[in-house]
Amino acid sequence: MIWGIIVGIIMLLMVIISHELGHFFAGKALGFRVLEFAIGFGPKLWSRQKGETLYSVRAFPIGGFCKFDGEDQEAQDAAAFNNRPKWRRAVVLAAGGIGNVVAAYLAVVVLFFAWGVPGPPRPYVDEVVPGSSAEQIGLLPGDLITQWNGQSVEYGYELALPDTLTEGDTVDLTVQRGNETLSFSPVLKLSDDGRPLIGITRSDNPSYERVGFFSTFNYAGKQVFLGVRLVVEALGDIVFKGDVEHVGGVVMIVNEVNTAAREFGAPMVLLICAMISVNLGIMNILPLPALDGGRILLLAVEAIRRKPLKREVEGMIHAVGLAAFCVLAVIMVFYDIIRL
Repeated sequence: MIWGIIVGIIMLLMVIISHELGHFFAGKALGFRVLEFAIGFGPKLWSRQKGETLYSVRAFPIGGFCKFDGEDQEAQDAAAFNNRPKWRRAVVLAAGGIGNVVAAYLAVVVLFFAWGVPGPPRPYVDEVVPGSSAEQIGLLPGDLITQWNGQSVEYGYELALPDTLTEGDTVDLTVQRGNETLSFSPVLKLSDDGRPLIGITRSDNPSYERVGFFSTFNYAGKQVFLGVRLVVEALGDIVFKGDVEHVGGVVMIVNEVNTAAREFGAPMVLLICAMISVNLGIMNILPLPALDGGRILLLAVEAIRRKPLKREVEGMIHAVGLAAFCVLAVIMVFYDIIRL
């Protein structure tokens, strides 16, 4: 769990940094003055001034920020945030979410190059039940089942017994154990609910398949697009159906990372990190106060009114939104703990 917390914090930090880098690069490209780019919050541990921008690392690694000149206060300079054209400000605000999606895509590309494209679990024996027929005949965890009941198998979901079999019947198995090919014929026993069993559980670890160089980029794009679609569908379920069963906060994220690291290893942790980055990117462009999407909405209102909102009014809107999100975050922590 301690390692899960550490990995979870590092993962969230990377997701937030990729978001702020989106703002940073877009701002630099469009001529905005960036006063500071910081990793973390709180007192400075390290800083360096380079040109007009201060780069810093701060004490609490739970986020980061990109501070623009004139973003939250009046400034007369033409390069200040509030004096730049509205479309440029909107692009810089939207670039945070775009940065999250781009970072997710790059993470998935690395995953697919390093391990391959994930697929259904291979038919490995995960556990052998003590006292079962499988144990008695010598099946071992790690055995790869290549033939099952007379049929060749490739994936774990193909390991199914026909309902016509009953206690005392046998199943013919061929397994690969290292360089050996072995054959077994375990005798079926019935479970308490009448299901025929041989006494093994199959592995749920996904299989990984190497694909071509260009296909890797294609598969990564499909994976990220799937992540975007799932987030949009989940938001639709929350808004129109009130379905919050699968909504989780920081505690749930750390728990999922811990579970993935323990059961599936680094590839699944990297994939979860990518999907969380997609999630944050999509969520942040929602037209809600304190989010980038809310600020873009206020820019649209400003364009329609042909005059800017008062700084006090805009600040109050974002302050109320931020307070609401803080309350929601606390509620989610309690909800996560109750579920766990």
